[in-house]
Amino acid sequence: QNITYEGSPFPFQISTRLYPEWSLGALPHMNSDYKVVEEVINALMRTNSSSNCSKAAGYSTWQHPLSYMPLREMQQALGWIQQDPVTSNWKCMRSDDLYGAIVCPSGYFKLAREIVEQQCNVLGSEYACPSGYECLCRPCKKADEVEIVSHISSSCEKMSVCATAEQLAKTTFNIRDNKERNLDLTYKFHVTVTGHDVATEGTISPVNNTYNLTLSTPVMGDNVLELFVGGEQIPNSPVLLRIVEKDCGENMQAQSDGTCQRTKEYEYLPDWFKGISALLFGINCSLSLLFFGWTYAFRENPVIKASQPTFLYMVSLGCVLSSSTILTVSFDDKDFSDEALDAVCQSSVWFYGLGFALSISALFSKTYRAKCLTIDKMNAKKSARVVVSIYQYFLYVALALACECFIMLIWTVYDPLKWKRICASDTTAYCRSIGKCSSDTGVMFVASVLVLHFMFLCYMLWVCYQVRNIPAEFAEHKWITASTVSGIEILFLTPFLVYMTFEDPTTSTLITSIALFFNDFGVLVMIFVPKIFMMFQEHTAESESQENMLFNLRRKVREKLGRSPPVTIESKKAAAESSLNKEIGLQSRRFPSGSKRDLKKRSDSKENVPEIQICQTPKGSNPVSSVSAKETTRSSFMTAFKTVAGTTIREQEEAGKVSSDVASEVVV
Repeated sequence: QNITYEGSPFPFQISTRLYPEWSLGALPHMNSDYKVVEEVINALMRTNSSSNCSKAAGYSTWQHPLSYMPLREMQQALGWIQQDPVTSNWKCMRSDDLYGAIVCPSGYFKLAREIVEQQCNVLGSEYACPSGYECLCRPCKKADEVEIVSHISSSCEKMSVCATAEQLAKTTFNIRDNKERNLDLTYKFHVTVTGHDVATEGTISPVNNTYNLTLSTPVMGDNVLELFVGGEQIPNSPVLLRIVEKDCGENMQAQSDGTCQRTKEYEYLPDWFKGISALLFGINCSLSLLFFGWTYAFRENPVIKASQPTFLYMVSLGCVLSSSTILTVSFDDKDFSDEALDAVCQSSVWFYGLGFALSISALFSKTYRAKCLTIDKMNAKKSARVVVSIYQYFLYVALALACECFIMLIWTVYDPLKWKRICASDTTAYCRSIGKCSSDTGVMFVASVLVLHFMFLCYMLWVCYQVRNIPAEFAEHKWITASTVSGIEILFLTPFLVYMTFEDPTTSTLITSIALFFNDFGVLVMIFVPKIFMMFQEHTAESESQENMLFNLRRKVREKLGRSPPVTIESKKAAAESSLNKEIGLQSRRFPSGSKRDLKKRSDSKENVPEIQICQTPKGSNPVSSVSAKETTRSSFMTAFKTVAGTTIREQEEAGKVSSDVASEVVV
């Protein structure tokens, strides 16, 4: 702008009107000496640009003072000085920084601070701010015919992104008609739904020539907003409203309608399940410790001695180890870290494997030893090879544990189980995260362990079949058989059910826990409870008679089927009874005719006499006779039976059909 002063052009470029510079004034006490003031004024007026004083001071000339009213008016217009409404005094209004002190003239508006701070760099290097100075370039912009202001833009230009909002978030546009026409504003908001344009229209009345328009939509993308004032589209219309995806938070995703849907849901085991696991483990652990203590307390009882208490101890400890798995499978990352769960995962298979091997191998060794000391001992060919010491049978327990440890050790070193979370859902937009103990080759190792356990159980059934005729006091074959069959059923059903419910961790883990519980619970109950009843059971003449009647019935059925009984204790009993009958016949012929009725009574009473049993007893013990209440009736037969049975057994011994230790020990 070219401005002249007193007919001469102003030598510098200016952007505003000229305002008075600093003035020189006389203080009040100089009024009494007017001549001094006048001389100073005259001296300054005579100074020109060529004088040494002006050159040294950096000014040109002095002139008479100008009016400061334009300067005051400018300060008032900019708001730098304001009148106090209470005291009516004028005071300076200082800003915190240079940007705050800028006041744009009428028809202009001040740009945002961040825009103004970058204006000088945008304009080029010639507008670069010197070091140590604060510069603001073009802070004001001329107002549009109709201003559109949003939360991110102080002036929206045509086809520019005027505002950005999330789905369904409300966005308000402040629209001002600078022409002050006081006309209604009409808008059209266009969104694209399934490839079709959908427009929303509306009308807003002005308030002091200002309009407030609030919009929201779930449709993402750049949506078009057209604005009309008095039916005419304003120059800077249309503008764009950019809708972005709604921030729904962690593991949530916004849908096309703006609602939030969970994209990843972490599923944990419920608290009640952990309580059930603790209860199941507590039951099995309490029973194991109770039966362990009971066995130790009654270890001198004949029933417990015959059941080999050392192996019963192992069964109890094995069930405690195996049942510990019920606790470890109930842990998840809700309460524990992934590192801790990695250790828990692998320890679970160790607890189960070692517990199973210890309890089953103990039952096997116990049953196999009973077979060797009874059936094999009575076999002349096997008798010499029978091992009596219990410690020799610990090798079977050690072998089972070694096989189990071998698989577990390879598994732990090569590819241990780790705690992992996987998506159990079928859709890509949603993930139901479940935690599992898994490894790349875990299925192979699980199959190896299950096959090994199946082989253990099958061989156990075979041994139980071999000892089926041994009394329950020495080998509880029917109870061990029942628990073994139950274990095989659990071994086959559990993996199938777990596989079917794999995507439901609560159900699959509950199935695993119940299977572990009943597997150990069945072993404990079927092995120890019958012994408790057996120890406290009272044997009477009636109960023994019933047992003998059942045995006789079994023998008669075999005879009717035409089976020739093998040379066993039963055949010896049959031979002894046949000889006894012959002896009875010889004695009857010696009786007088008048005593035949008494003989008949004695013969009839034989039907109620318990069956005579022959079994092996330890050397040095006294033979035991089991007789009924009618001891006097049978007394005449006992002497004859001892003679005949003894002769029969001795003949068998001489013929080499019965071992000498069996022949020497006979129980009637």
